[in-house]
Amino acid sequence: MALGRWFVGMFSNNDKFCEEFSTASQKAQEYCWRLPLLEEHLDVMKRSKIADLVNSEPGAEAGSSTAAAFLQAFVEDKPFIHVDLSGVGRLESEGTAPMLKTIFELLK
Repeated sequence: MALGRWFVGMFSNNDKFCEEFSTASQKAQEYCWRLPLLEEHLDVMKRSKIADLVNSEPGAEAGSSTAAAFLQAFVEDKPFIHVDLSGVGRLESEGTAPMLKTIFELLK
């Protein structure tokens, strides 16, 4: 939501993959902005008395950052990208498919 309806937040553990995705998004005219992926986001999820990680907690901060850190905990050292579609996913026009053109460009 912080980036409005024109940009998606992008999180990645790999600079090269992130650059490739960003280039594809520019070609597709779907825009992304890289956001930080910090160890502190993962540390917050380790506070559960029951689970290894807790993905959501009442009053949790930085939902998209926490979601990216949660995913990173499971991919280990494999390159990944998490895109937060909360802003662009709320467009009022019908038939939207946020970042689909970007993914197509990336796969070409």
